[in-house]
Amino acid sequence: MITEVLTYDTESGWSDADLKDAPTTLILMFSPAAAEVRSDALAALRARFPSANISGCSGLGQITNCELSEVCIAASVTQFESSALRSAHLEESSDGAIARGRRLGEKLTGNHLRAVLMFATDPTAIGTEFMGALQETLGVDVAVGGGIAGGSFAGLKSHVLVDGEVREGVAAVGIYGEGLRAATAVGAGWDRFGPDRRITRADGNTIFEFDGRPALAVYQRYLGDLAAELPASGSFFPLAVSTSSDFQRHFIRAVRDVDEEAGSVTFYGDTPEGMIGTMMKGNLNQLAYGGADAAEELVRARVVTPGLVVCVSCYGRRIVMEDAIEEELEAVSEVLPDGTPVIGFYAEGEIATGARCGAAFHNQTVVLIGISET
Repeated sequence: MITEVLTYDTESGWSDADLKDAPTTLILMFSPAAAEVRSDALAALRARFPSANISGCSGLGQITNCELSEVCIAASVTQFESSALRSAHLEESSDGAIARGRRLGEKLTGNHLRAVLMFATDPTAIGTEFMGALQETLGVDVAVGGGIAGGSFAGLKSHVLVDGEVREGVAAVGIYGEGLRAATAVGAGWDRFGPDRRITRADGNTIFEFDGRPALAVYQRYLGDLAAELPASGSFFPLAVSTSSDFQRHFIRAVRDVDEEAGSVTFYGDTPEGMIGTMMKGNLNQLAYGGADAAEELVRARVVTPGLVVCVSCYGRRIVMEDAIEEELEAVSEVLPDGTPVIGFYAEGEIATGARCGAAFHNQTVVLIGISET
């Protein structure tokens, strides 16, 4: 398995790559949502690697070898020695989340499936029920990771790539091989504060009550003067959600909006009624080293040799960390083995399976997906 990371320049095109075109070549391309430049770059990739499997999506900043770029188009080209690839696509539909998760899983299930890379344009389509059904169909040993395409935060139309075609919905690539190793890791860096509270009334991604009290009143009490700046200040105080009070397995939700009249708080992702929620806060050092925590987890799993690491970090972290966001990528780089190829993007939500989160859609985290062949 060999991987090279490329960048695209409007004048000179793609940087050099010595890898061959083959059905077992995987290309992940991440770009700004603007269609003009993306179309030229994608056409050049397809002409150069006509047999390769090309996936990816739009982002709110691209990551190449642990460096951030606002405007560049980035791609990784991975030539597998003994692994196979299969693409799957789900159109946007009104079908239930469980049915959609199972359907995607059925499209990908196969012998020696080890990893699924997944990108989507609609964060509301990738929730707890969808991820649970997908993981149940694929099996708990399959590493699933990816993110929500960037664009809507900037007022642009997001996209995913399916076999090199620009689409909407959910795009996924299954990677199959007896000698393939894969793992996902989720880093955060947030600390819980305040008491744990039961979500006693919720609908989709809106919480109306914690422990029978209006959810907005609870947030206002703990945010103090910052409550006047909601929902913007909510980026600094996400919510941890778990099925149990020990929070050994949990996911994180970022505040999207508040409704004074209804007393509710809406999040970027579902918040199931009956679960336990607790507020979180962080400082820049802790958040930066959340990436290092995820990288250390991959190293312990022995899946980076160097192989390939896909890095998906939340755009909300960029809002909170501002210029210090580079420290997150530096922390990841310092932990991974020298020469590990890293490709990725800043997303409107992250997707990962793992021991600490189960199968989940996340906000305000950094997700690393490690892949290698033995």
